[in-house]
Amino acid sequence: MKAKSEIPDAVRRVTIDDGFWSQFVDRTRTATLSHVLSQCEAGGALQNLDIAAGRSNAAYEGGPDRDSNLFKSMEGAAYSLALSGQAELDTRLDAIIEKIAAAQEPSGYLCSYFTATRPNEKYTDLHRSHELYCAGHLIEAAVAHFHATGKRTLLNVAIKNADHLDATFGYGKFETVPGHQEVELALVRLYHATQDRKYLNLCRYFVDMRGNPDLVKREYAGKPVIESERHPGRNRPPAYRQDHLPAVQQREPAGHAVRAGYFYTAMADLAIEYESADYATAVDSIWDHIAAQHTFITGGVGTHQHRDEGFGDPYRLPNDSAYCETCGGIALLLFSHRMNLLHGDTRYADLIETILYNHVLSSTDRTGCGFHYRNPLESTGNHRRHAWPNPACCPTNVVRLIPQLGQYVYTTAERAIYVDQFVNTTATMEVDGTSISLHQQSNYPWDGQIQIDVTPSSACEFALHVRIPGWVDGRPIFGDLYRTTTPHHQKATITVNGQPIDVERREKGYCVIRRLWQGGDRVVIDLPMPIRRIVADHRVESDRGKVALMRGPLVYCVEGVDHACDIATLTLPADASLETKKMPDLYGGIIAIERIDGPLTAIPYFAWNNRETGPMLVWLPAAPTTPAE
Repeated sequence: MKAKSEIPDAVRRVTIDDGFWSQFVDRTRTATLSHVLSQCEAGGALQNLDIAAGRSNAAYEGGPDRDSNLFKSMEGAAYSLALSGQAELDTRLDAIIEKIAAAQEPSGYLCSYFTATRPNEKYTDLHRSHELYCAGHLIEAAVAHFHATGKRTLLNVAIKNADHLDATFGYGKFETVPGHQEVELALVRLYHATQDRKYLNLCRYFVDMRGNPDLVKREYAGKPVIESERHPGRNRPPAYRQDHLPAVQQREPAGHAVRAGYFYTAMADLAIEYESADYATAVDSIWDHIAAQHTFITGGVGTHQHRDEGFGDPYRLPNDSAYCETCGGIALLLFSHRMNLLHGDTRYADLIETILYNHVLSSTDRTGCGFHYRNPLESTGNHRRHAWPNPACCPTNVVRLIPQLGQYVYTTAERAIYVDQFVNTTATMEVDGTSISLHQQSNYPWDGQIQIDVTPSSACEFALHVRIPGWVDGRPIFGDLYRTTTPHHQKATITVNGQPIDVERREKGYCVIRRLWQGGDRVVIDLPMPIRRIVADHRVESDRGKVALMRGPLVYCVEGVDHACDIATLTLPADASLETKKMPDLYGGIIAIERIDGPLTAIPYFAWNNRETGPMLVWLPAAPTTPAE
């Protein structure tokens, strides 16, 4: 099968009107976006640009990565503009773009830190300098702004910068790679926006040169390049930045989880664009290893085993010291999305769902202005949110992800539409020149009944692929890392105009409905949502003898605020009776889980740390069955 495609300009073509997700999208568009832009300004981001432009003599604030948070915030602002035009925000972005353009050097170079403070040391410490990392986020912001507004002001800056990179780096030029990936996947997006293939080729260069033993280390502009062997105490080993093997020879995840996720995303992009089996073989193996050995049940990745915010050893998933950086989960989401485009398999959409509903949403509080950098699965009460973590990469990553939710709901292929996520939406797309409208309604994730009205502009034959989530069959994440011990006699059902569809006949996890679609056709999906007990693979030492709770796509946890006892004393015997309970005062109304015959209240993990700071547990001891009296 050829790769699936995203809906063109999906943020505009997919309208979200969802009782669950709208609160997060609206909060991000208003409170979170305003907060992060203000924090960037307060931290000197705009003044730094003025310093680089020669407009200010003030002292520079921050380090070489400072521009990136502003660029990510602007990307989020652009997507918010696409969702709901806001004249004031549009004007604010125009003013920031003018400052960015003024700070750009005539060559196209753009990193305010080096222009303002170390003009003679550009590209001399790429392992740590974040120059190309900032360039990547500039490009992503520019493409988003262009699609949202039609303006080329920021896009022209990004093109000028990318042209400078293309003139600087490459075979026979300055032959090296950046220490923090991001520019690679951004260059693919710039290629899609401009159709200029040199940007795709530059991405391929940066990917292929990583781990190359023949990498030529040269001076840049007559300045010596800082190498790890010259400063062994100041640089990480090559595996930290996935530089230990050529890309196509890598088979397992390695190093810093965020760098890795961005790198693997670019590799998957190249597998799609070049229809390359070599890239595909590498990312297939890497993704499978991540899902089967390195992913927490909440969708987070990364431990602090080697003080590297990296993957750690297989099956090493400590709950209390889980790193689970917000950015790491988002990077894995981007990687999984590209893998879904590459292969059209529900395993990738399943992990996207897990990350979205659990890891990403837990990172921000109810106000939209308090953030977790780490998202552990156990806390003694010392884990707090911060208005502006240091570094501030996570808040700005969230603010650009949430407004893009629409592009993860549907994808397309030749004569096929895929329903990848269940979100109340109205979407328009084309199949063989015929306009198709999908209108999705449900009370998901609290209820598993979903209705999709299919309205083609004229009768049209195509296949509708409906994802049957892995959690329905007792596997919340692909592989055997987690499984349910709860008998699941209920099966998913689907009807079209009241007529049942054979859900057991699936293609790569999707129930495929091929028919001549006409106006008025209605698909009704029913996904059973019993409370499920989940256990981990016995090789996960931290979870042996323990059980977690899930309902639908949501992972649950217990918090001290709901219990009069020390939650460390709570157990969950196999015969404990559980029931659902509505809690209308938390997040506009959530469904909690209560133990009928003992003290235990569990809430969705995404809602923890929103009432008072206190202890929290995802995994509970699975006590032996209570003896009969």
